[in-house]
Amino acid sequence: MRMFVKLSIPESGRFEIAHTVDISCHGARVASRTLWRRNEHLLVQSIRGGLWSRARVAHCQSLTEGSYVIGLEMYSPVGDWTVIGKPSGQP
Repeated sequence: MRMFVKLSIPESGRFEIAHTVDISCHGARVASRTLWRRNEHLLVQSIRGGLWSRARVAHCQSLTEGSYVIGLEMYSPVGDWTVIGKPSGQP
């Protein structure tokens, strides 16, 4: 399933809009233009749905110059990838 997500580190203001390659209830693979570091902690928010979660970068693979696929391990995701709305408790 291809969904657009916002990957961010709220403390630093760093963010990127990227798209998923595949998703599951525990994580996602995301196509990115940013080289995220392994074990870096991010906030993942679906752009059209109501999902948000803290996540850990499990891996980052180079695809082409300036293009990466990152594996995200999500911690207790809240909401749904496809249901529009802001779930309660979202930061």
